Amino acid sequence: MVILSLILKRARIKALVKDKRSTEEAFGTYVECMVGNIGDKSFTKKTLRGVRAVICPTDDGFFSDQIDLKGVEHIVLLSQLSVYRNSGGLQAIMNSKLRKLAERDEEVVLASGIPSTIIRSASLETSPGGEKGFNFTEVP
Repeated sequence: MVILSLILKRARIKALVKDKRSTEEAFGTYVECMVGNIGDKSFTKKTLRGVRAVICPTDDGFFSDQIDLKGVEHIVLLSQLSVYRNSGGLQAIMNSKLRKLAERDEEVVLASGIPSTIIRSASLETSPGGEKGFNFTEVP
């Protein structure tokens, strides 16, 4: 939904994706697809060249490694940290690594000094879901 909104605003979109073919099938030439390892500093530097805003929809430690955010003017991070913090028992043990990555991502984004928006969501899935849309509530 975010990419479609950006396409309608005629924004230049560069997307770091796992499956280039399916992204190209979905969005055509409106999206420049980048496939690679975010742990590779030269790939990350190339990917972020010319990027003014980063929208990070995952909690997989995107910001955990030091990446060069030179030129980035705004960061939007979709975080599931509240889900990981509120889990208990076996679920808490299973999510401990993800919780640490989510905490680190938020820390790096806040420490970067770059204007940012952190959206703490409920549990997310990477498959198409039911209702579409967002409900934003500001958290202190």
